[in-house]
Amino acid sequence: MEVNFFSAQIKLWARIFDYKGTSNRKEYWFPFILHAALGLLAAVNVGLSFIPVPVVHYIFLIMALFIIAYLILSVIPWIALTVRRLRDAGKSAWWALLLLIVGVGNIIILIICSGVSAFVPVINNTFDPMDNIIDGIYGPPGSFDPYDNSNGNIYGPPDMLDDYNNTDDDFDPEDNIEPVIYGPPVWDEDEQNYQLPEFNPGNNNEPDVYGPPDWYND
Repeated sequence: MEVNFFSAQIKLWARIFDYKGTSNRKEYWFPFILHAALGLLAAVNVGLSFIPVPVVHYIFLIMALFIIAYLILSVIPWIALTVRRLRDAGKSAWWALLLLIVGVGNIIILIICSGVSAFVPVINNTFDPMDNIIDGIYGPPGSFDPYDNSNGNIYGPPDMLDDYNNTDDDFDPEDNIEPVIYGPPVWDEDEQNYQLPEFNPGNNNEPDVYGPPDWYND
């Protein structure tokens, strides 16, 4: 789920004691922006509380105290969030001890937490026919053509089963009603070519079937 400003605040408190997971940059910087704004608002309210008007003085003072109380309570989930963000950036959780060094340590933490995630998934786009194996279905005997592996484009068996090396049957959509699946062609030592095995109903389980091989004698 995409992290937005409000969901990041919810995650901050929902994962208050989570020191083992990771948090991405949005999960870190959205709460940081809110807490920075609240800190600035608290400072403004403290300044306005010095106005020598009794009612105004107490209003701004109470608002400042509420904000400061919230910021103090948020220290606990904020430490956990920092640890998760450091781990996501590829750093040890012990770097969070820099938070104890007010000023320089906090700046270093912010710089580290601004880095990208160290856990970027590696996507391998290289096609591997072995990944295309479905239980009960064999691939074509010759060169693999992924365009033959279309769902619903299923050919029936060749009509002339006594001639496995040359099939002249044209495709008939009416034959494309039920998927008829054969096992892999078997090498016949006598005929010196590939022969279709007998039909096995146990192979007829999946609708994702390759087209018929055009020539078995490779």
